[in-house]
Amino acid sequence: MQTDTIFSRSGSIGMGLIRLIVSKESQVKKLVQELMERIKNEIADIAARQEIIGLLVSVLASKFSKLSLEEIEAMFLLSDIKQTHVYQEAREEGRLEGLPEGRQEGRQNEATKLLVFQLSKRFGKLTNQLEQQIGELSIEKLEGLAEDLLDFANVSDLDEWMGRTSIELIFISNGIKQTRVYQEAKLEGIQMGLREGKEEGRQNEARTLLVRQLSKRFGKLTDRQEMQISELSVEELGEALLDFAIITDLDGWLQK
Repeated sequence: MQTDTIFSRSGSIGMGLIRLIVSKESQVKKLVQELMERIKNEIADIAARQEIIGLLVSVLASKFSKLSLEEIEAMFLLSDIKQTHVYQEAREEGRLEGLPEGRQEGRQNEATKLLVFQLSKRFGKLTNQLEQQIGELSIEKLEGLAEDLLDFANVSDLDEWMGRTSIELIFISNGIKQTRVYQEAKLEGIQMGLREGKEEGRQNEARTLLVRQLSKRFGKLTDRQEMQISELSVEELGEALLDFAIITDLDGWLQK
């Protein structure tokens, strides 16, 4: 006697997916098991099978949001899930998110290892405390230490450097960034940056316009011509280009 399941009644895997969507959470596990059995028996094409399983995983994750990843995984073979587009896409997204952090960690670990080696080579084995302190430095501080250690005459210079750095870190951890002095200095820096950025933007845009004008009149400029223009006063070139008749006029002007 044929078992009266959702799939024997529907006669369609697609209909089974639809009925899964409208089912209650208490029915999910049984329905998924039946659907997986039918998919494996009726879908010979591996790519199509993976696509359907991926759709099934997506339905479970979105429709039954209270289900944990472990509960969803328990309804499938792990190998089935790993082959789905959803799984592959999620893994790639995770890889891209983890890549910058991994690179940063790799840089920090390698910098710490190299500097401890160099310092030990010059001044003898470092104390465990010193090695720990170096290992806790940011990549920026490690790069600063890499330059400064070339001027160290003995290990006391290293101790002094670490002492200064520790004081800076204490200030930061104690909230110096919230003080009035720090905020005023930051505001001053912002205003300075705005002025510098405005001037840089003005110069860059003026050069861009001048290069476009020259290219319009004489054809694409060479890399050398563009580099020479980037080093010039835009005001002088802006006035002079109005008198250029041919490209050699520009070359002659640039040689002055």
